[in-house]
Amino acid sequence: MLSLNFFQMDLAGSLREYQRAIELKPNYATAHQWLGNDSLVSLGRFDEAIAEGKRAVELDPLSPIINADLGITLYLARRYDDAIEQLRRTLVIDPTFFYAHYNLGVALQLKGDLSAAISEYEKAKQLSDDSFAMALLGAAKGLAGDKNAAEQALKNLDQTARDPKEQIGRRPLEEDEGAPAIADNRGLLDQLINDALGQVVAGVDELVEN
Repeated sequence: MLSLNFFQMDLAGSLREYQRAIELKPNYATAHQWLGNDSLVSLGRFDEAIAEGKRAVELDPLSPIINADLGITLYLARRYDDAIEQLRRTLVIDPTFFYAHYNLGVALQLKGDLSAAISEYEKAKQLSDDSFAMALLGAAKGLAGDKNAAEQALKNLDQTARDPKEQIGRRPLEEDEGAPAIADNRGLLDQLINDALGQVVAGVDELVEN
């Protein structure tokens, strides 16, 4: 079975870095975004993470990435309806933002709407060659009964996991010279993989074996 362990994260250290950044610059939206979407999510402190994500959106309401990351935080907290609403709001800001499309797909799939999820994954694939979006699309199609798509999804996931140059589920970054030094630590990743892909890969494995 595929193992998806991407990095070890110093949660206590990152938490201090983000909090320090906010102390120095309280209205720094990106610090609030990453404090919530990285450290607090990884620690399972979802109420605090959501509060930080909402504060980030208040400070930079037109940022697609900040809005999308709040949506991710919401679905990791299993607030699927809120996540879907937030990610759709993000796509009003930027309809071409592939990251929002595939994360909307994840939220829809976690809620149980597989056909709507596939539609969002397809939109993401049309907008980007991101390997994670392609893997999600293939895996979801596999769960819908497309064995060929399931097999290809597993190949894509295995290849990506073996390739250190590929960052599965990576967050698109906006230019920001003031970003904290710890910014490359994307702590939501393990949570996203476990919550979104865990059930997908298990279902695909079962389908391929039959």
